[in-house]
Amino acid sequence: MRTRVLALLGLATVEAWKVCNVQNHGARGDNYTDDTAAITASITECAGGGMILLPAPGRYLTAPFNLTSNQVLNIPTGAMLLASQRVLDYPVLPYFPSYGSSRDIPNSTCRYGALVGAVSHHNVSVIGAGVIDGQGWPFWALHDANHKVPGTQKCSRPHLVEFEWCTEILLDGLTLRNSAFWTVHIIYSSDIVATNLTILAPVDRGNTDGINPDSSRNVFIADCLIDNGDDGVAIKSGLDEAGVAYGMPSQNITVVNVLTRGRGGIQVGSEMSGGVHDVTIRDVTLLGDRGIQIKTSRGRGGYIQNISVSNVTAPHTVREGVLLVTSYDTSHPPQTGAWPSIRNVTLIAPIHVHNCSLSCGLLPRSYCDPKTAFRFVGAVCGQPAVALV
Repeated sequence: MRTRVLALLGLATVEAWKVCNVQNHGARGDNYTDDTAAITASITECAGGGMILLPAPGRYLTAPFNLTSNQVLNIPTGAMLLASQRVLDYPVLPYFPSYGSSRDIPNSTCRYGALVGAVSHHNVSVIGAGVIDGQGWPFWALHDANHKVPGTQKCSRPHLVEFEWCTEILLDGLTLRNSAFWTVHIIYSSDIVATNLTILAPVDRGNTDGINPDSSRNVFIADCLIDNGDDGVAIKSGLDEAGVAYGMPSQNITVVNVLTRGRGGIQVGSEMSGGVHDVTIRDVTLLGDRGIQIKTSRGRGGYIQNISVSNVTAPHTVREGVLLVTSYDTSHPPQTGAWPSIRNVTLIAPIHVHNCSLSCGLLPRSYCDPKTAFRFVGAVCGQPAVALV
């Protein structure tokens, strides 16, 4: 993994990159002019490889766009990419097959496209010390209205940055804020590095997850600050019957030196029906409402195995330090649906939190046996930890 990370970090520093300056295609960067055409023209100019540059200072307003293989989007200090606040600017796309429907609202089969992303491409980087602002207020208002009048919101809210069926992706240095829905969504992809990111959203705006690897492998997340209204990092792999049928797990995920504030911490699940295995979480500081959660329930199916958690610090104000939740989703009637299985969750001291609760709960022993599900190395939670039957 270390070799792969170093190689990806090198992608954005090659001096021979062709530079495609959006201002050469008419971008104004004045906070008001729609610069979508200029940005997409720069992407076309750099087809085959190059760096799309948003010069500083500048506030570039845009509708969603996709990058292609061997491209770097560079947003330096003083530059800001602003998401359009017109819902009609967002393409309507079908739901992800591992979910079976829209994730955001029930009985919907569509989603709005992400602001920045790529589909079926390789060697793509989004870098710089600038800002991508999702300006999520219109979609937050639409979602609130849908709670009062179902049907007001037709499709799932857009993610801010999304890579689908991609390989060799680098996200580095940016501030990502005010996403309408999940901030970074990595789905059906591999060889991903997300480093030195600051992710911000109002604490009262739910579902503004920070970084969500989803049915993806070889993902390295490090040196990030996440202060938002939901999970900081959430490792997923599809939902219920659709996720089981699709059968694409998240695997080989490393989360290291991440600090969370706001509501969320670091989660596995609850959408884990395609399976999650070989996850390392270490050297994390969790200052939000939640710590580390492993979330599942009957109906999810799938499995969670080979999870290693070490060197965790969370103050007493964190409501849930390290917790396995086996009844997270109550939408399934009691005693129906596939059982998930839990195996080999390891806590390695030091774990400086006040609440560790690892219990098989409602899961039958054939799916979660405390003797094989949980392992403790050293004293955790301030005392020798005990797996709860």
